[in-house]
Amino acid sequence: MIDKHNYWKNQTLVNRVDSDTAIAGEYYLLAKFVITNYPDRMETIQMPLLHIISHCIELSVKAIIIYAIDAGYVDLQKTKVIHSHDIAYLTGLVLQIIETLCNDSNFPSEDLEYFSTTFPALLNSFSDTLQVKTASYRYSYDIDRAGTVVSKGVPFGEDKDSPNICDISPIFYECYDALTYTHYILENIFPKPTPSDYL
Repeated sequence: MIDKHNYWKNQTLVNRVDSDTAIAGEYYLLAKFVITNYPDRMETIQMPLLHIISHCIELSVKAIIIYAIDAGYVDLQKTKVIHSHDIAYLTGLVLQIIETLCNDSNFPSEDLEYFSTTFPALLNSFSDTLQVKTASYRYSYDIDRAGTVVSKGVPFGEDKDSPNICDISPIFYECYDALTYTHYILENIFPKPTPSDYL
């Protein structure tokens, strides 16, 4: 006899996911759970965990940029955003959007200091600490289309240079919160745009 409660508790509902923001939230929840509960050395799960962290931020950043493009708030090529995995590049675009937001008459004045100083510093610190590159935390080597090894997958030369979860987790949590709040502000300044077919 099947245990229906346990069965449905383990049922995935991927057909109900309708946005990258929702998926980013799942990555965030998973990363936070692992960081809080994993009892052994982080070294044993380092690459998948750092990939989950970086991909969560990547999806959150892209969601903001695409929303701003669809709302006509910024003039950027959507295809360059969608196909990029370079968080440094994507972060630069979000920082441009934040700067524009700070000068918008509808922007809440009580958030100006946070968005003009604190949040940009957080995003830059995240990129610097993770040193996110295209292949980072996904593959051991970056390989070109011909199958030739181009470089190591991660840019760190020495153990001490690799991210420490104690350092990256608070930055990650704050960045995710800040990105979520930025998206919220965009949604309040602009009505939800009609989704475009960019896939």
